[in-house]
Order: sequence, then C-alpha cells, then structure tokens
Amino acid sequence: MKCPRCQAENPANAQYCQGCGAVFVAVPSGPAQAAPSTPPRRSNTGAIVAIVIGVVLFGCLFFTAILAAITFPVFAKAREKARESQCMSNVRQSTVAMLMYAQDHNMQLPSSDTVWTDVKFQPNMLTCPTYGIHKGNGYGYNASLSKKSQIDIPNPTVIPLLADSKAPGNLLNTPADIDFRHEGKAMVGYADGHVAEQAPTDIGNLPMK
Repeated sequence: MKCPRCQAENPANAQYCQGCGAVFVAVPSGPAQAAPSTPPRRSNTGAIVAIVIGVVLFGCLFFTAILAAITFPVFAKAREKARESQCMSNVRQSTVAMLMYAQDHNMQLPSSDTVWTDVKFQPNMLTCPTYGIHKGNGYGYNASLSKKSQIDIPNPTVIPLLADSKAPGNLLNTPADIDFRHEGKAMVGYADGHVAEQAPTDIGNLPMK
C-alpha cells in the first residue's frame, strides 16, 4: 500500500504509514450501494385533458341552449304564418264554392241545415291547420244567410259568409261565434267573395244579415 502523503510503500494491511506515521482510513469493500430511487412523478396530463373536454362540452351545451331559445320562437312564428296562409286559401276557396252554389240555384245561398253536404267542397278545404287537422270542420257558415238570395243582401262587402269558428254546428249566429285563432285574428270570407284577416275590433259590430 502506498502512502498518499510520502509515497512510501507499506504492507497491504497496514493501519499507518511506516515512513511518515500517517493513519490510513479503512475503505469498506463490496459493491457500492445504490442511491435510493425517487418515485416517478405522476403526470397530470389526463386530468388536464378531462377538464378541457368538460369545459368544451359545457360551452357547447350552453351555446345550444342559447341558440334554441333564439330560434324556436322564430320557427314557431314562421310555422304559424304558413298555417295562416293555408287557412286563408281554404276560406277563399270555400267562399267561392258557396257563391258558385248560389249561382247554380237561382242566386240562393245554401241552407244552414245542409250547407256542408250540399256545397261541393274539395278535400281538406274545411280543415284549418291551426284549429287542428284531426278536428274536422274548422269554419262556420253565417246562419242568417241560410237560403237567402244574394240580391237581398243589402251590403255583401261587410256581411260575413264564412269564417274561422268552433261554434256548435259550425254556424255563425253572432260575431262572437268567430274564432280569432290566428294570433288574435280570424280569416273571414264575405258575401261579395272577398276574404280578409280580421281582428275582433274589425268585425265586432258587423251586421250578420
């Protein structure tokens, strides 16, 4: 063993240098001990991804709810406008059919007892889409014009012939029998053949005969 201080050679198991007297420090033999391992650090990537996905889904649901709240009323209004258009067409065609019946019967309008079978109405002509396509006839005939001659009607431009109604027997006896089902208005066909969308204030005092 060589002394690190004086470089003198000493026996292998010497505890001090024979030359300078320096004390040798014994170094334990054997395999070196491994340093304690540090546990691996867990990654937070999965948690971050889950949080991001949750935020995105919540944002999508919130946006969808806002969009639905905006668009549903618009769609509902557009749908009702389409129904109003169809109803006005029905009233116009039905009014024409009644007046054509009168022309074929010496200017006499149909009887209130048999009007719905005597007049040749086309299929679905008496179905108001707003009233309900499965509820049957959604219109009413002015009972005071039953069997009346067109010549005897004093002012046909203001006397209703046909209108939206859910009155018993589908007959109009007073303006109160008219059903204002289209956003507060009703489709009315007049004795002169014209059709109009009317509010209660428009026909509240109209003569029925």
